[in-house]
Formats: sequence, C-alpha cells, structure tokens
Amino acid sequence: MVHSDLRKYSEALKDGDIDVRKEAALTLSRGGRAAVPLLTEALTDKSIRAIAAKSLSKIGHEAKAAVPALIGALKESDGSTRESIAWALGEIGPEARAAIPALVEVMNDGSEDVREAAVKALSKLGPDARNAVPAIMLRLSDESWSVRYTAAWALGEIGDTICVPSLCQVLHDEHWAVRVGAAEALGEIGRGASPAVPQLIEALSDEWVQKAAAWALGEIGDINAISALSTLLTDNHEQSRITAAKSLGKMGANARAAVPALLDALKDENEEVSNSVAEALRLIGSDVRAAVPALIDALKDKDEEIRHAAADSLGDIGNPAATTALVEALKDESAAVRLAATKALGKISKSQELKQ
Repeated sequence: MVHSDLRKYSEALKDGDIDVRKEAALTLSRGGRAAVPLLTEALTDKSIRAIAAKSLSKIGHEAKAAVPALIGALKESDGSTRESIAWALGEIGPEARAAIPALVEVMNDGSEDVREAAVKALSKLGPDARNAVPAIMLRLSDESWSVRYTAAWALGEIGDTICVPSLCQVLHDEHWAVRVGAAEALGEIGRGASPAVPQLIEALSDEWVQKAAAWALGEIGDINAISALSTLLTDNHEQSRITAAKSLGKMGANARAAVPALLDALKDENEEVSNSVAEALRLIGSDVRAAVPALIDALKDKDEEIRHAAADSLGDIGNPAATTALVEALKDESAAVRLAATKALGKISKSQELKQ
C-alpha cells in the first residue's frame, strides 16, 4: 500500500457512511507501520473502534506507536470492543507493556470474552508481565472454565514459579480442560515446578489429564517421577505410553532406573510406542548396557523404524557385544537401517580406541 493510497483512506475514514469507514479501517490492516497513525486516529470513532483495533493487531509489533491510544480506548470502551483492543495490545507484544495496569483492571470485566482476551494479552507482554501474575492467579477461580483455562495457560507462558501452588490446586478443577491446562502450565514452567511432582503423579490417574501430566513430569525432569512414568508404560492408552517413554528419555541418564520397564515396553505391539521406547533408551545412553540383548533382538524386528532405532541405541551405548549383530544388520533391506548400523559400528570402534 503506497502513501497515495493512505491519503485516500484518510478521507474514507471520515466518510459519512459507516460502511465506508469500516471498510477503510479494515483495509488499512495491510498498510503496515505507515497505516498506524490513521488507525490510531480511527480509535476515536466508536463506530469503527473495534475494527481499527483488529487492524492494528494484524500489524503487530510495528503498531507500538498506537499503544497509548489503545490504552485510552480500552478504558472508554465496553463489550466486544474491549476484547478487540486487548487482543491488539497482546499482538503488539512487549512494546505494549505500559498497558499492563489497564489490562489487569479489564480482567474484572463482566464479559468472560473480555476477561479471557485480557489474560491472553498479558501473557504476551514479556518479562514485565510477571507483575500481573498475582492478578492472573485470581482468574484461576473465575466462574468461566474458559477463563480459568486461559489463566493457567498464561501462567505457564509467563513462567513465574510463584504460581506453582495455585496451579497444583487447579489440577482438581471440576472441568477437565482446566485441569489439563494446569498440568501443561506446570510443564512449561519446567524444573521450577518440581514441588508439583507429587500432584502431577497423582494426576496420572485422571484419564483426562494423564497425557499432559506425563509430559509435564518429563519437562520438570525430577527423578521422583521415574517410577510412576515407568508404570505408565503399561497403560491402556497408547498416547500415554508414548508420552511416558518420551518423558523418561528427556531425563537422560538420570532415568536409568526405568531401563527394565523400558526393555519390557520395547516389545509393545504399537509401533509408535516401541519406537518411542527405543528412542528413550538411546537418550538414556551408556548407562543402559543391560538393554543390549533386547536391542540386538530388535535389530530383527519386522518394523524398519524399530530396527533403525535399535541400531542407533546400540551405537550410543557402545558395547562391543553388539558388533556381530550390527555387522549382520549391514545386510538389512532398508538403506536407513544399514546406514544406522554403519554409524553404530563406527561409534563402537571409536569408544574402544579411546579405552586403549
């Protein structure tokens, strides 16, 4: 959009017909930074304020000059217009941090859509958004499950550990989506959420939350979760078994106590599960020498991906006892498996040289 076009739209924004003004404000979303002054002025027109805000949200961080006007409009507006303005401030990002006090106030709005938009916006405003964490935590008890879920999600995005106890309480929320959101938020916080491990282990028995809780335990990486994740490898839900294996793999060598359970799970009939297990064994690495016999057997599995993963794992473990089986794997019908076996033999040879 060239400057001559912008001048035309400037006139259109003042047209006596509201549809013309709306269309002009909508089209200016394609004008980038150059369109921001016109859209900022359009915020003074209550009839097209919501559309102007939406256009500014599409321009994103380049619309930072509009932040003061958006804050003012946020205080003067209500209903869906407030929702659009809050969304625009969030899309502008950290440059809109001056809006934090106004957005905190809007979280008390009578409309759940507006409250939810304010919470989402705050989560996108960078490190300064930590100042709003106490206010967002209050939304964890909002009457709307959607707002409670969004509050949990936002707290995970911000990542302040002060909210961990509150998120643990939300793991018992009456709505399954909110419980899932709390588990995911704790996972986003990561190691700082280690006090939540007992509650997340308990949440593994919640069918709705099981997968999210298993993922969160992997992100936190606390060894106290190894036993519970190992047990989950035999769960009836394949996605839970997959997530458990991946979470154990993320713990690396610290998860060596899970090796016996992983070896049993390597025989899982579901290919995606067995692949995830093989990958977990590879990530646990040289501390899983007990896995060598089972991995050698896996080199003969009918599934190519399992054979490939087994060869990778044997290479990482570096046990020369696997050499004969890996040499045999050089005859595999799959080029990917043959390549993995070649690399594995190279790793074993190198590890033996280093020991000499």
